[in-house]
Amino acid sequence: MASLTFAGPIGYAAFVLPRDADAAPALQGLLDRIDAGTIELLDLEILALGAHGAAERQPTSVLQHGDSFDLSEFDGAQSDLLDAEDLAALGAELSDSELAIVIIYEDRGLAGFATQVQAQGGRELWTGGVDISELDTLVTESEQEN
Repeated sequence: MASLTFAGPIGYAAFVLPRDADAAPALQGLLDRIDAGTIELLDLEILALGAHGAAERQPTSVLQHGDSFDLSEFDGAQSDLLDAEDLAALGAELSDSELAIVIIYEDRGLAGFATQVQAQGGRELWTGGVDISELDTLVTESEQEN
């Protein structure tokens, strides 16, 4: 998690897979990012539509993963950070034949840089995310001006 010298932006991403898809390659990619220190996983949620059409949390064991991938790597990763509004919004996008994998993570990609800044007497001033639609608008406006 965030150190006293650096806290990366907190992000989230939601992905949808068919219920019968092999999730092992995607989960391995996620573990690779965690092991490399690029991200810190704060929450991993697996969602599916329940009997009443609302998104419901599922155990990681619902994911298809083949015999070679150990799902226990994600034991304890479910922190239930999604609230009822999040579940409703995600559920509105799911079909009965799909599962959502939602991750909430800290971006640690600049931690080494931040450590070096701090070693030189500097400090972190701001950190945060940029909404992609806002970025797209700014880029479009900039291109039109030039």
